[in-house]
Amino acid sequence: LKRETVSVDRAAEITLQIATGLEHVHKQGVIHRDLKPSNILIDPQGTVRIADFGLARQVDRASTIGGPGNVLGTVPYMSPEQLAGQEISYSTDIYSLGVIFYQLLTGEYPFSGSSDEIRRRITEGNPQPPCEINAAIPKELDAVCLRAMAKNSRHRFATIGEMREALEQYLAGETILVKPPGRWEQLQDQVLNMNRRTALIAVGMTGLGAMGARWMTVPLPEPPPKDVDIPVTLSTDPPGANLVLHPINYETGLPEPEKRIPVKDVSPVEIDLKPGDYLVVAYFEDGRFHEVYRHVHAPDESTFRPSAPHTSSRIKDGRNILPTIVIPGKDPTEGMVFVKGHTAFVLPPRNPIEKLKKFRLPDFHVDQYEFTQGHLREIKPGVRNRDRHVTDGPEFPVHGERIFDYLVRDAEDDGKRLLTELEFYYAATNGGKTKYPWGDEMHLDAAAVGPELQPVGQQQFDQTRHTPPIFGLCSGVAEWVDDQDRFSPNNQQPGTISAWNRNRFAIKGGSHKVMKGEFVVTEEDRNPRTTLYSDRLERHVGVGIRFARSARPRLKPEDFQLLVEEEEK
Repeated sequence: LKRETVSVDRAAEITLQIATGLEHVHKQGVIHRDLKPSNILIDPQGTVRIADFGLARQVDRASTIGGPGNVLGTVPYMSPEQLAGQEISYSTDIYSLGVIFYQLLTGEYPFSGSSDEIRRRITEGNPQPPCEINAAIPKELDAVCLRAMAKNSRHRFATIGEMREALEQYLAGETILVKPPGRWEQLQDQVLNMNRRTALIAVGMTGLGAMGARWMTVPLPEPPPKDVDIPVTLSTDPPGANLVLHPINYETGLPEPEKRIPVKDVSPVEIDLKPGDYLVVAYFEDGRFHEVYRHVHAPDESTFRPSAPHTSSRIKDGRNILPTIVIPGKDPTEGMVFVKGHTAFVLPPRNPIEKLKKFRLPDFHVDQYEFTQGHLREIKPGVRNRDRHVTDGPEFPVHGERIFDYLVRDAEDDGKRLLTELEFYYAATNGGKTKYPWGDEMHLDAAAVGPELQPVGQQQFDQTRHTPPIFGLCSGVAEWVDDQDRFSPNNQQPGTISAWNRNRFAIKGGSHKVMKGEFVVTEEDRNPRTTLYSDRLERHVGVGIRFARSARPRLKPEDFQLLVEEEEK
């Protein structure tokens, strides 16, 4: 940097190499905490090395240096949360890499001045966009840089892998679907830097003027345009599968099988689709099938959407290339529990004013135990639990991580999916016949459970009446399920997802205490009817996951769960 000016493409290449190495570091559960140009070495062949892990921290163990309240690092490259002495995460390294990228692109620091002035500008100001300093910088790279440097860690790339993918797309000549932090995000960042009293006033006034006095959350893309057809390429492995696509209703987040799109040709196919989300069912006549979510990008759409990143298309040569659907060769249901559906399943009301509802569920399979640390390490060697406050071992359920998107992808890799909220309750109550998996009364052994987490299946009493039984639905960790937070006016189904809830998914099998790591079993904490919601990017030490699979491919409306009737109590 002192010797020469770096070209835009070379800046992207160097940053890509750093991001690739940093992704490996993060997968080992390590945060560097002091990324800066003097810790980036380039050999004569142009290969980039990340050096000096003197301040690095392994996130699944207590740090031997620093910690909350202590400020360690090099000021110009430190994130706002790092300067504030707050608990840091992998996102801190993403911010530092954004600063390095800014310097490579422009030859300047994003913030200059004395040490105190730089600290204040990092926490309060916004950097000048790189393309305003150097007009040769493409807006796509400008967006990547500013996204990495967002003040609020939730507005940055969710993982360093997402930043790596964006740089790879640019260098491959593909379209990058990343936007810099928008006006609403910048306003949120300003609110977060105010004291509590000022923040309340600012949010309230902002709401009165622009949002109807609503609290602000992460800004979301507009509904996909309805009058645009996007050319899409969709492949399967192995090829030759039949395809049916069920559009996902933007307002409710639910599949619309009555609007299903059967594809005439077998995979791979090239078709035109409206932008948005789809449940794609790929199947062979011999019984092999898979069900996955896929997202078709609208023109100029940001990749920062509620859907998991692995479902999203990549644009190449003007076409959306959807991720290949890998159809399992062997039966994924081996070791799973078969749950028979019911034609008149009564769902008890959550509150006195709700009506009784009867649902019909199709047959499905569910894992006997929660997804474990051992299973995760078989898929991703070297991955360790990222929260030091809970027990970590191969026989323990996965917990303590921002795991939702990662494990949704792992479920797809296994040929499975998440349970729905209704499937969880149906299984946990033996088809609506009991209050708990074991019966109608709180079990005598429940009093001895917790607060520490136990290995999966340790609580033998917590088993359903299926053959074989399902363990741990109302002990151990609470579990993510595939339902979003919907607002139902006058308690009418299916309800709509409000703008401020679009990232929030359901959690079953535990209370807020359980989500925080108090693994007790009481009537209040383990009611299977209770549903909580949380942003899918939030990390909870007491939330895990288990997988499910449909007994048959869902091709028609009758293959989905249906509300049969409502009646007064």
